[in-house]
Amino acid sequence: MSEQFSWREIVAEGERCWISQDPVTRGQWAKFIRTGAYFEPGWWPVALSTFARMRGERHGLGGDALLRAVDFSWRSRGRPVTNINWFEAAAYCRWQQGRLPWSTDYLALFPPRPAAAARRWSWSRAPVRPPASVAFPDTGREWSEDWWNARFRGRVVRAPDPSGTRRLFARNDVDGLHRMDPYQRRDDVGFRIARDDSPFGGQG
Repeated sequence: MSEQFSWREIVAEGERCWISQDPVTRGQWAKFIRTGAYFEPGWWPVALSTFARMRGERHGLGGDALLRAVDFSWRSRGRPVTNINWFEAAAYCRWQQGRLPWSTDYLALFPPRPAAAARRWSWSRAPVRPPASVAFPDTGREWSEDWWNARFRGRVVRAPDPSGTRRLFARNDVDGLHRMDPYQRRDDVGFRIARDDSPFGGQG
């Protein structure tokens, strides 16, 4: 079941974890569909009462239709998968024995550089370097584990605001989109996977 990812070991707020170097691809997502894991409620977050609600408009779709929904093809299988809502992304990460990254994980993955060449994310006090090797376009965004808060507060889980939105990590703050309804999907929002235990069999 475990997928082959290129892992980066990071330390965020004093906690060591591993995060995938690149976003989850369409080919990796296709295995989630084709093995039937997507249809198993046990992989999905348990905060909501119904499996159907988490899957939303895709509740009645079969495997082929689910692959068409993310524009999967053999030619595009190495591209990041997008048009995935937060619950789908979280379910995939659980299936891969991981989780979605916290905002602090992203900041550790893309550490500060000298202030003269740095830029600041609107939700962070720290200057960070935009990733250089990610296959997303410059406006690409990724789901995070965080609930939205008006300002960056670290990886501690806090009650969401009434809208219940989740924070997005963005390479470039083009249009100010920092959060999104977890049921929503966009063609410029994907995700990557993080693990709190070593993916190398206990060897860091």
